[in-house]
Amino acid sequence: MPSARRIAAEVSQHLEYLTRVAAELDAPEPVHERFEEAVGRVDALREAARVWHRTADRVEKSAQGVAGKLGGIDKSWQGADADAFLAHMRETGLAGNDIVDAMRALAEALDHTADAVEALVEDIGQTVTDTADAVSQALVVPVDGEQRARRHLEDLEGPAGELFSAVEDVFGAFARFCDELQSGREIGELQFDKRMPAQNWQSSVPEPPAPPAAAPAPPAPAAPEGAGAGAGGGTGGGGASAAGAASAAGGVGGGAPDLSPGGSSGAAEPSATPPAVAASAGAAAGGAAAAAGGGMAGGMMPMGMMGGAMGAQGGAQERQNKSRLKSSSEELFGAPQSAPPAVYGEDPDNAKQSEDKPAKPKPLPKPPMPPKRGSAGVGDAPPPKI
Repeated sequence: MPSARRIAAEVSQHLEYLTRVAAELDAPEPVHERFEEAVGRVDALREAARVWHRTADRVEKSAQGVAGKLGGIDKSWQGADADAFLAHMRETGLAGNDIVDAMRALAEALDHTADAVEALVEDIGQTVTDTADAVSQALVVPVDGEQRARRHLEDLEGPAGELFSAVEDVFGAFARFCDELQSGREIGELQFDKRMPAQNWQSSVPEPPAPPAAAPAPPAPAAPEGAGAGAGGGTGGGGASAAGAASAAGGVGGGAPDLSPGGSSGAAEPSATPPAVAASAGAAAGGAAAAAGGGMAGGMMPMGMMGGAMGAQGGAQERQNKSRLKSSSEELFGAPQSAPPAVYGEDPDNAKQSEDKPAKPKPLPKPPMPPKRGSAGVGDAPPPKI
């Protein structure tokens, strides 16, 4: 069957002739514009059919690729999520097959519609050709030629109008087909049993909770006015007690001269509380006393300052202990008893002095000399016995 464009090219001269004669005779010419519109629609239908055919092929190829890869998921993924995902993808694949069928059905419907319109365009072209020949013959006749030509143009409205109405009916049938296809109803061999899933697949594994936001640090509480005054009042006592503790620590830990043999020294009794602890205790006591008494400005000295003064006084002089440390050997072990002299009649004092002196070490005996080895010389041989 010839294409619509070729039919239009063959009929174009007849259409131009009829349009010119109708204008001269002041007669209607209802074919030219509607004929061009029908030919243009056929071209659009052909192009749309080609697009849907290519799209259906691409979708089918993609669906086959997805279905081929689903077979390997069963081996590497197990569990409820895997089963749900595979079921979702299978439903999507079946729906994809329905989409491919619908696309191809739409493409085929476009092709059929274009074929029907082209057939009607060919009939319209044939009618235009016959009318142009009749008008040309009528104008050749000298008597009533124009009247006959005008009647042929008026008669063209009947058959051409019916053909154009048939073209509209074809487009109407195609529009109804598109509506049924969109609604999902069965159309001939097309059955839409599987539709695309309404919701996307979601994993049942809960997402990890977000880490809690860090709470802001609470503001530091403001110190009451009384506490500040008490701290200021007790500074002197704490400082004095700390100074006393430092003096005591310096007196105890400072370097002292070595004792001579037989000498004695007085040692201060060690305190059960370390100096640092005593100093801090004195400072705390001074602060508490100042806070309780409102920081005594005059009169009685606070407890902290008294403790500091006592510590400072104790650091300057040693406190004598009743139990004096023993430092000589005679005091530790007692006086040695007089012993008889080693040699009878010897003065004990000389014996004692001799005992005090260390004995001289005896000389070691010389090692014996090894015998000299004989030589093989003649002069070394002993003289013969006579």
